[in-house]
Amino acid sequence: MRPALRALAEEFPSALREIDRAPMSLLVERLARVEAAAVDAARVEPWMEWFAAYHSLMAATLATRRAL
Repeated sequence: MRPALRALAEEFPSALREIDRAPMSLLVERLARVEAAAVDAARVEPWMEWFAAYHSLMAATLATRRAL
């Protein structure tokens, strides 16, 4: 696995699966919306918060699994 993809997977568990399964048009649209939200917090959408919470939960789960 390329270092950039490995880093992405470590920071955002299951992101590679999402990228593989989602149509490119959806990924491009999401990127535009996330970039807009990065400039203006009023543009943060509920799905962005859900994805952030999901990836945080997955990271914590995997860290706990590694610790055991």
